[in-house]
Amino acid sequence: MVARNDQRLIVCLLPGLDGIGRLYGRLATDLSGDFDVRILDYPVDGFDGYEALAETLALRLPRDSSFLIVAESFAGPLAVLLAAARPPGLKGVVIAASFLREPIARAGLLSRILRFLPASVTPPLPVLEAVLMGGWQGAEVRRELESSLRLVEPRVLKARLMATLQVDVREEFQRITAPILYLRASRDRLLQSGVEKDFAMPGVWRSDIDAPHFVFQAVASQAAEAIRNFLRDRDIWNG
Repeated sequence: MVARNDQRLIVCLLPGLDGIGRLYGRLATDLSGDFDVRILDYPVDGFDGYEALAETLALRLPRDSSFLIVAESFAGPLAVLLAAARPPGLKGVVIAASFLREPIARAGLLSRILRFLPASVTPPLPVLEAVLMGGWQGAEVRRELESSLRLVEPRVLKARLMATLQVDVREEFQRITAPILYLRASRDRLLQSGVEKDFAMPGVWRSDIDAPHFVFQAVASQAAEAIRNFLRDRDIWNG
């Protein structure tokens, strides 16, 4: 079913580790000219795991309307869990710079280290910026990242990070019947090499994009165009 002009396709954006969605500002603005963009933010005061969060978000998905799920980084497994349930109206899934199982080399060692860190410790902003943005400079992104982290309790961020080191949604991924776009960031400094291989299966359209891990922040316009091309090619949107 192709979304018509009198009822725009809904784009549901799932935020990354911060769970707020401020970092999607430029992408949301770019897409809003063609789509009904909605950010499904997460609770800032707790996190009980990917499955529990997916159950909460499932209740907020559109009813009786066509929609697309778009996720970056931490949110990739969430998108998979939501799409694997095959909700009515789901027309496609876009996953950028993300993973289906533990994304970092020596995840077990890192997990043990994180367990001993105080819950009040927040990762230093310069370190996060270097890993997430690479050589891309962006004062606006820096401010958005800093303000987002201030709104989420460190213990919640730690719990979400721990969850990424233990997740495995490869089985759920195989149950998705909607078309999928995987956006691979060619200059990703965070994810270990080879994580994209898990996405190599029929029905998945892959597009490499010259960007750091923060695809939607560093190259929002290019990412938005890749999404539009995917929707056109799969006859989901006729814009």
